[in-house]
Amino acid sequence: MGLVGGAYQIQLLLPLLFAGPSSADGPSQLILLVPFGIVLAAALPIISMGGAVSLLILPMRDEQRGILAFFVMLSSLFPILALALNLSSFSSSLLAVWPFLTFAMVWAVLISMVGKALRTTN
Repeated sequence: MGLVGGAYQIQLLLPLLFAGPSSADGPSQLILLVPFGIVLAAALPIISMGGAVSLLILPMRDEQRGILAFFVMLSSLFPILALALNLSSFSSSLLAVWPFLTFAMVWAVLISMVGKALRTTN
């Protein structure tokens, strides 16, 4: 969920980063919205994708893993819902690509878990 949510967040939030405010916006919007957009575009995908990868790779106690999983879930919940709404319309260009990416991510996680289990048994 974190990997898919983070990838979709990057796609959703990159226009915020590069579009910038229009000339009709006042100086208060320029001062407040541009840094907020940069923080959103940078932090949320990092929390989602970085947290998901660290849950798979890093050795942690169960309490630490649960706290990190909670934050990964919270940061990935909106993009997963947006992706589901986007995929529900059949005119989406992502309809052909996302099932294959999701399939590949699930198998990558399963192979990683098998490798980790085999390393601990040796």
